Amino acid sequence: MNKIIRKKLAVPKKASVVDIAPRAGLVIDLGKKGLVEAGWFDSVENSTEIIRELSIYVRGKRNSRGTVNTVLQYLRFVAVNRLQVSSDSAKAFRNELDRRKNITPNTKYQIFSTAMGFHRSAIAAGVLPEENLPQNFRTPTSEPKKNFVDLCRVEIASLDDSSNDTFRNAISDRGLNAEQAQALQFSINCMQSLRLRAVNSVQQIVEDWNRVYVAIESLSETDLAQLRECDFRRLDDKTLEAAFRILYAHFGFSLPATKAWPAGISDWCKGRDGWTSNRVKGAFFPVVKTLDPFLLLLLSDDSLSLNVDSAAMYSYIDSCRPSKYDEFTDVYFGKYRGSPTRKCLRTDNPTIVGICALSEKLEKTLPFMPGGAKWLSNERAPLMVHWSTFSGLETKLRGLDPSTPVNMVKRFIGIASKEFPCLLPLVGRTSGENFRPTHALIKKLSGESIDKIRLGLNHKNISTTKVYVDRLETQAMLKNKHLLFQRYLIEEAVDTRRTGSGYVCSNPVSDGCVQHTQCFECDAKRVVLKSPSIVAEWIALEEHIRLAEYSLSVSNPERWEYFWKPKLIEYQTLIDMVDERYKNEAILLTGEVLLPWLS
Repeated sequence: MNKIIRKKLAVPKKASVVDIAPRAGLVIDLGKKGLVEAGWFDSVENSTEIIRELSIYVRGKRNSRGTVNTVLQYLRFVAVNRLQVSSDSAKAFRNELDRRKNITPNTKYQIFSTAMGFHRSAIAAGVLPEENLPQNFRTPTSEPKKNFVDLCRVEIASLDDSSNDTFRNAISDRGLNAEQAQALQFSINCMQSLRLRAVNSVQQIVEDWNRVYVAIESLSETDLAQLRECDFRRLDDKTLEAAFRILYAHFGFSLPATKAWPAGISDWCKGRDGWTSNRVKGAFFPVVKTLDPFLLLLLSDDSLSLNVDSAAMYSYIDSCRPSKYDEFTDVYFGKYRGSPTRKCLRTDNPTIVGICALSEKLEKTLPFMPGGAKWLSNERAPLMVHWSTFSGLETKLRGLDPSTPVNMVKRFIGIASKEFPCLLPLVGRTSGENFRPTHALIKKLSGESIDKIRLGLNHKNISTTKVYVDRLETQAMLKNKHLLFQRYLIEEAVDTRRTGSGYVCSNPVSDGCVQHTQCFECDAKRVVLKSPSIVAEWIALEEHIRLAEYSLSVSNPERWEYFWKPKLIEYQTLIDMVDERYKNEAILLTGEVLLPWLS
């Protein structure tokens, strides 16, 4: 028999009224995000109509200001060069982007795509004449999000795990090669360490919440009035509970910056076993650092394999609900694009325990926070809400900004690495987007079926999962092999000898040929790109041959055509392959190069 589940009614979002008429003049209206002046565009034909169409075009876009700024790059280019918004100006803008060396091909593609998107919209609206627009740059190749192995391939390759039981079992039981076994063990160790640290941190935070509740639950109005008059510095029996009561009497659950606290409490708490001001504030209501372990708890759960945005931006106070199955809980996490994550997990799962504790904390304390009741009344009240102080001048409830999870993950891993040294390679490199690919890589190398991985990643089609996982595994293993090959090349370069003609020689024979220029056609020659001394020889010899081109071609045309000219071209090609930094260092060394007699 199915259970009756009581839950809040889903209240549909109220319709918002938007004035259909855009603002007059050369001003772009972004609604709540403000206005953008574009008076500099008045020299262009139909400028008012174009700006008005831009105001309409960006309505409802997720990042309206970013879209406007990108389109204005195009319009500003048109105005500065005294052009009109047309197919010709679009071609000129594309050529201008193509000449820029300070932006990547991906950025060029995105800028031009956004600009032409607005141009097509203006054509469809009848603001601009209909004409064929130039094609965009070639579609950039999309790389998969990096997993832990990709981030730390240098450190992983230097690990010696041959004596480790887990490493040997991965090779014998799962049929993995050494690189795959090493990647699997490193990923598992890091993920388990992060999860253990997150579970322990969440338990400590919940204990702090309970400690505050016990300290304040029996206080009456009379007690609170007396505590407001109490001077903590004069108490004979100073305890954390006494500090909690005084803080609660003054501020409730919404503690301000420490400089506004009653004198003596902040300094005294610092000396009490790690009770920093952030920990004290988080014990009353979560601050952003309080949410770090909760975010990591979600990201490190392989049964969820959440996208970082789903965990940070689309988790809700009611994400965990009773299931129709005993000892299980239904979880729900939204997603900006694609299907939301819906799973059924055991109620004793540490993730469920931690998220339910956070939800309960918010439901109990939000009604007593400034603006908390309104926050709680939202149909989808965010789970990751924190009490924020802006340099002590302003306090308010806030959700997480899109850029905040990166700092949260880096901060948590930096602290956890002191307890778990295996996390040291990840410090400062890892963001929330690296967890989901790591879960997929672990499952693939552990031998799980593609269909089971598909369910874990919440993919609709198994073909999507297969491409996703194969690409992850290939990239992780390939980069490790590239590193090993690079080390081989370096060792070879160190063991070989210089020829003086821009190469190193792998043939340990007498150097009679080095005194001439015969190593140009020798199979024993080796090319080293990133060596200033070698590059200096290329630059000096290229200039030496180029300056002697006329005399060489006249005195011995056949030798010039079949020997010196190909050699000159090879030096020029090698120089073009060198980074500017190495080239600049090499130019300073060209005076030390011994130049051969040319004939």
